[in-house]
This record gives sequence, structure tokens and C-alpha cells, in this order.
Amino acid sequence: MSKKFIKFPDSSTNLEGLKSFFDWQTEKLDELSGDELLSRSFGVVLFFNSLSNEQKASLIDRIIEYLKKLKEELDKTAKNWGVSNYSIGISAPGGVNISFTFEAAPMQPIQEASKKG
Repeated sequence: MSKKFIKFPDSSTNLEGLKSFFDWQTEKLDELSGDELLSRSFGVVLFFNSLSNEQKASLIDRIIEYLKKLKEELDKTAKNWGVSNYSIGISAPGGVNISFTFEAAPMQPIQEASKKG
């Protein structure tokens, strides 16, 4: 899988072609690391969400398998990005949602500058 580009099928691709795309993306998830995992998974989710409701319904088993494997990979790597927790959701007819909560850096107290008299 190229580290720079992901080729998405045209949304008019037949159902078997779309199934193959999601199967391939699921299979390759464990080969991704770091930022590539994040960018590719967001790309796959955005592509899924762009499909028609009929296409989404026909691919629900494929996206669930993809998300299960994605969760395994995120469990391994999300902490490296400063993520304190994340959630993956599926809604109908909307699609898939992934959200991250990042750890906040500790606040440093602001010291008032000494006044010159």
C-alpha cells in the first residue's frame, strides 16, 4: 500500500468492487503506523460516509469488520498521539463517526511582571 496516496473507487463502482475495497483496507490496517493510520482511516470513513444510504446498508458488515480492526490498531497507537480516549460510532442514515479526546497539557501559572517604579 502506498504511503502517500489512497485510491478510492468511484461511487458508481458496483457492490462487489466496493466490498473488495473495504476488505482490502481492513486487511492492510495492521501495516500502517502513526499518522498514516490516522489519515488513511479518516479517508476510508469519509469515503464510506459519502456513499448512498443503499450502498452503506449493503456494506455495513464490511465497515463493522473494518472498524473492529481499526479499534485494535487505535488501542495500540492512540496514546502516542496524546489521545486520552476515543469513540467510534455508527448511525443511520449518517454513517461512521470517529472522535478523539486529547490530553490537555498542564497549565503553567502566569506570573505577573514586576512593576518598575
